[in-house]
Amino acid sequence: LRIRLMLPLVLGFTLFTAATFGYLLPRVQERMVEQKRQETVEKVHIVLGLLEELNRRVEMGTLTLSQAQSIALDEIRGIRYGKDQKNYFWVMDYDCRLLTHPYQRDLVTQGDVRSFINDEGRFLFVEFLNLARSEGEGFIQYRFPVYDEPVSDLKTSYVAAFAGWEWVIGTGFFHREIRREIESFIIRMTTVCALIALAALLLHAYLYYRIRQISRAGEQAEAEAQRLLRRFQKIFDQNYQLLGIIAPDGRLETVNQTALGMIGCEASAVVGQYFWNTPWWSGITMRFS
Repeated sequence: LRIRLMLPLVLGFTLFTAATFGYLLPRVQERMVEQKRQETVEKVHIVLGLLEELNRRVEMGTLTLSQAQSIALDEIRGIRYGKDQKNYFWVMDYDCRLLTHPYQRDLVTQGDVRSFINDEGRFLFVEFLNLARSEGEGFIQYRFPVYDEPVSDLKTSYVAAFAGWEWVIGTGFFHREIRREIESFIIRMTTVCALIALAALLLHAYLYYRIRQISRAGEQAEAEAQRLLRRFQKIFDQNYQLLGIIAPDGRLETVNQTALGMIGCEASAVVGQYFWNTPWWSGITMRFS
């Protein structure tokens, strides 16, 4: 009984866990990456909108180009976003000079960053410039130092050219952010699975307890019925009167030993027979005749 109750719960929990971690988890990860990419594109376009507005003011003559670019760089330096407010924007020009980067100030001071090589041996800023000038904008994936930490991680950035000023704008996200979100998701789902397993075990224990209670009650009722039946049979057989029980259709269902002793038969010879076909009825008929 315990195995029959436990088997559906184990199978159900196994299927739920397999569906969660085998099917749902990879799709959640894909969805997170896609959402991050979309948010990155939107943020770059917002900054491009700021540059376009400042450029219009230059064209209107309310600002000089130098003033507009100074305002733009100040605004971009102050932009932070993300969970820890550490995500940032960087700006370079078509001469491959880094104009602003909150965590790579040495490179900003250096100016020309054509010679910068990352952990993969790639000339990253040259790649950024080539992508922006050839495609206008697009995604690029590479390894880069994580903020102000002494480690590198895989990063996906979106770069876009602002041709009017010959600038390249970029921002992105480190993939460890995705991993942390996935780890958080796994912890939450593991907690849910554990709670479901606990609930299933408690339900199993309750059902098993109730079924055992009902089973014991049934066994006790059956034992009591057997006891009463034996008691009735004992009284029935010890009575000195002729006693029997007849069904509504006239068939003899049972008869006591006194009646059987009168005709000298076993119960099997008369039980199930119509009463008027039994020796007792025949004897009455003979006496009346």
